[in-house]
Amino acid sequence: MTLATPDAADLPVDSETIFRSLAEGAILANHLFDRYKQEKEKKPLKRVVLTGSAAQKKVCADLIERTAAICQGSILAREWVTTPSNEKRPEAFAERIQAVSAPAGLTVKIMDERWLKKQRFGAMLAVGQGSSAKPRLVTVDYHPKGAKKTLVLVGKGVTFDSGGLNLKSAGGIETMKMDMAGAAAVAGTCWP
Repeated sequence: MTLATPDAADLPVDSETIFRSLAEGAILANHLFDRYKQEKEKKPLKRVVLTGSAAQKKVCADLIERTAAICQGSILAREWVTTPSNEKRPEAFAERIQAVSAPAGLTVKIMDERWLKKQRFGAMLAVGQGSSAKPRLVTVDYHPKGAKKTLVLVGKGVTFDSGGLNLKSAGGIETMKMDMAGAAAVAGTCWP
Protein backbone atom coordinates (compact mmCIF):
# COMPACT_ATOMS: atom_id res chain seq x y z
CA MET A 1 0.00 0.00 0.00
CA THR A 2 1.36 3.40 -0.96
CA LEU A 3 0.28 6.66 0.61
CA ALA A 4 0.58 9.76 -1.48
CA THR A 5 1.99 12.75 0.33
CA PRO A 6 0.00 15.86 -0.62
CA ASP A 7 1.77 18.93 -1.85
CA ALA A 8 1.66 21.74 0.75
CA ALA A 9 -0.25 23.88 -1.77
CA ASP A 10 -3.00 21.22 -1.86
CA LEU A 11 -3.55 21.18 1.91
CA PRO A 12 -6.81 22.81 3.04
CA VAL A 13 -4.90 24.88 5.62
CA ASP A 14 -3.95 28.53 5.34
CA SER A 15 -0.38 29.79 5.65
CA GLU A 16 -0.99 31.42 9.02
CA THR A 17 -2.13 28.12 10.56
CA ILE A 18 0.87 26.28 9.12
CA PHE A 19 3.40 28.86 10.32
CA ARG A 20 1.74 29.17 13.75
CA SER A 21 1.81 25.37 14.18
CA LEU A 22 5.46 25.16 13.14
CA ALA A 23 6.40 28.01 15.47
CA GLU A 24 4.49 26.50 18.41
CA GLY A 25 6.11 23.12 17.83
CA ALA A 26 9.58 24.63 17.59
CA ILE A 27 9.21 26.84 20.68
CA LEU A 28 7.55 24.27 22.94
CA ALA A 29 9.79 21.38 21.86
CA ASN A 30 12.88 23.53 22.31
CA HIS A 31 12.15 24.23 25.97
CA LEU A 32 14.19 22.20 28.44
CA PHE A 33 13.40 22.05 32.14
CA ASP A 34 16.82 21.29 33.55
CA ARG A 35 16.98 23.79 36.40
CA TYR A 36 17.88 21.09 38.92
CA LYS A 37 20.40 19.19 36.81
CA GLN A 38 24.07 19.80 37.33
CA GLU A 39 24.97 18.40 33.95
CA LYS A 40 23.01 19.96 31.12
CA GLU A 41 22.87 17.00 28.73
CA LYS A 42 20.80 18.70 26.06
CA LYS A 43 21.11 22.18 24.66
CA PRO A 44 18.17 24.12 23.23
CA LEU A 45 18.40 25.33 19.68
CA LYS A 46 19.61 28.92 19.43
CA ARG A 47 17.67 29.68 16.29
CA VAL A 48 14.88 28.19 14.18
CA VAL A 49 14.24 29.62 10.72
CA LEU A 50 10.88 29.35 8.99
CA THR A 51 10.87 30.29 5.33
CA GLY A 52 8.02 31.21 3.06
CA SER A 53 6.99 33.32 0.13
CA ALA A 54 6.86 37.11 0.31
CA ALA A 55 3.05 36.96 0.51
CA GLN A 56 3.21 34.45 3.39
CA LYS A 57 5.73 36.59 5.25
CA LYS A 58 3.45 39.62 4.90
CA VAL A 59 0.42 37.73 6.22
CA CYS A 60 2.42 36.26 9.12
CA ALA A 61 4.47 39.36 10.02
CA ASP A 62 3.62 39.50 13.74
CA LEU A 63 2.61 35.85 14.06
CA ILE A 64 5.89 34.60 15.53
CA GLU A 65 5.89 37.25 18.27
CA ARG A 66 2.27 36.48 19.24
CA THR A 67 2.90 32.73 19.12
CA ALA A 68 6.06 33.10 21.22
CA ALA A 69 4.12 35.01 23.89
CA ILE A 70 1.44 32.31 24.04
CA CYS A 71 4.09 29.59 24.20
CA GLN A 72 5.93 31.41 26.99
CA GLY A 73 2.72 31.27 29.04
CA SER A 74 2.50 27.52 28.39
CA ILE A 75 6.15 27.06 29.31
CA LEU A 76 5.64 29.05 32.51
CA ALA A 77 2.72 26.83 33.50
CA ARG A 78 4.75 23.70 32.70
CA GLU A 79 7.65 24.94 34.82
CA TRP A 80 5.37 25.68 37.76
CA VAL A 81 3.85 22.20 37.53
CA THR A 82 7.28 20.56 37.27
CA THR A 83 8.80 22.57 40.14
CA PRO A 84 9.10 20.54 43.36
CA SER A 85 6.35 21.11 45.91
CA ASN A 86 8.64 22.58 48.54
CA GLU A 87 9.35 25.51 46.19
CA LYS A 88 5.72 26.31 45.42
CA ARG A 89 3.98 26.43 48.73
CA PRO A 90 0.86 28.68 48.74
CA GLU A 91 2.56 31.97 49.61
CA ALA A 92 5.43 31.44 47.14
CA PHE A 93 3.09 30.30 44.35
CA ALA A 94 0.83 33.32 44.90
CA GLU A 95 3.85 35.65 44.76
CA ARG A 96 5.02 34.04 41.50
CA ILE A 97 1.59 34.60 39.97
CA GLN A 98 1.74 38.22 41.09
CA ALA A 99 5.26 38.66 39.70
CA VAL A 100 4.10 37.54 36.25
CA SER A 101 0.73 39.29 36.23
CA ALA A 102 1.54 42.75 37.59
CA PRO A 103 4.01 43.72 34.81
CA ALA A 104 1.30 42.83 32.27
CA GLY A 105 -0.91 45.55 33.77
CA LEU A 106 -3.23 43.12 35.57
CA THR A 107 -4.69 43.70 39.02
CA VAL A 108 -3.61 40.97 41.43
CA LYS A 109 -5.14 40.35 44.84
CA ILE A 110 -3.76 37.76 47.24
CA MET A 111 -6.13 36.85 50.07
CA ASP A 112 -4.64 35.24 53.16
CA GLU A 113 -6.10 32.86 55.75
CA ARG A 114 -7.65 35.73 57.77
CA TRP A 115 -9.61 36.91 54.72
CA LEU A 116 -10.58 33.31 53.88
CA LYS A 117 -11.88 32.78 57.43
CA LYS A 118 -13.83 36.04 57.38
CA GLN A 119 -15.40 35.13 54.03
CA ARG A 120 -16.18 31.59 55.26
CA PHE A 121 -13.99 29.60 52.88
CA GLY A 122 -14.27 26.61 55.21
CA ALA A 123 -13.34 23.87 52.72
CA MET A 124 -10.22 25.70 51.59
CA LEU A 125 -9.17 26.37 55.18
CA ALA A 126 -9.82 22.72 56.09
CA VAL A 127 -7.50 21.51 53.32
CA GLY A 128 -4.84 23.94 54.53
CA GLN A 129 -5.03 22.72 58.14
CA GLY A 130 -2.85 19.74 57.29
CA SER A 131 0.10 22.00 56.52
CA SER A 132 2.16 24.63 58.25
CA ALA A 133 1.85 26.68 55.03
CA LYS A 134 -1.30 28.77 55.15
CA PRO A 135 -3.60 28.85 52.12
CA ARG A 136 -3.91 31.74 49.68
CA LEU A 137 -6.60 32.73 47.20
CA VAL A 138 -5.36 34.69 44.20
CA THR A 139 -7.45 36.72 41.78
CA VAL A 140 -6.07 38.36 38.67
CA ASP A 141 -8.27 40.91 36.92
CA TYR A 142 -8.05 42.45 33.49
CA HIS A 143 -10.50 45.15 32.47
CA PRO A 144 -9.93 46.10 28.82
CA LYS A 145 -11.58 49.29 27.65
CA GLY A 146 -14.74 48.76 25.66
CA ALA A 147 -15.20 45.12 26.68
CA LYS A 148 -18.80 43.99 26.33
CA LYS A 149 -18.52 40.54 27.86
CA THR A 150 -16.95 39.03 30.94
CA LEU A 151 -14.79 35.94 30.76
CA VAL A 152 -13.76 34.11 33.91
CA LEU A 153 -10.98 31.52 34.09
CA VAL A 154 -10.72 29.46 37.27
CA GLY A 155 -7.92 27.07 38.12
CA LYS A 156 -7.42 24.93 41.21
CA GLY A 157 -4.07 25.62 42.82
CA VAL A 158 -3.75 23.14 45.66
CA THR A 159 -0.05 22.86 46.35
CA PHE A 160 1.06 19.55 47.79
CA ASP A 161 2.65 19.44 51.22
CA SER A 162 4.58 16.21 51.73
CA GLY A 163 4.04 16.29 55.48
CA GLY A 164 1.16 14.65 57.31
CA LEU A 165 -0.84 11.55 56.48
CA ASN A 166 -1.21 10.10 53.01
CA LEU A 167 -4.89 9.40 52.32
CA LYS A 168 -4.28 8.61 48.65
CA SER A 169 -4.26 5.09 47.28
CA ALA A 170 -0.91 3.57 46.34
CA GLY A 171 0.48 5.23 43.26
CA GLY A 172 -1.55 8.43 43.66
CA ILE A 173 1.05 10.40 45.55
CA GLU A 174 3.55 10.69 42.68
CA THR A 175 1.41 13.17 40.77
CA MET A 176 0.10 15.24 43.68
CA LYS A 177 2.56 18.03 42.93
CA MET A 178 0.40 18.62 39.83
CA ASP A 179 -2.73 19.43 41.86
CA MET A 180 -1.98 23.07 41.12
CA ALA A 181 -1.83 22.61 37.32
CA GLY A 182 -5.21 24.28 36.79
CA ALA A 183 -4.05 27.45 38.52
CA ALA A 184 -0.73 27.29 36.66
CA ALA A 185 -2.52 27.05 33.31
CA VAL A 186 -4.79 29.99 34.12
CA ALA A 187 -1.89 32.07 35.48
CA GLY A 188 0.11 31.24 32.35
CA THR A 189 -2.49 33.17 30.33
CA CYS A 190 -1.31 36.31 32.15
CA TRP A 191 2.08 36.21 30.46
CA PRO A 192 2.64 39.70 29.01
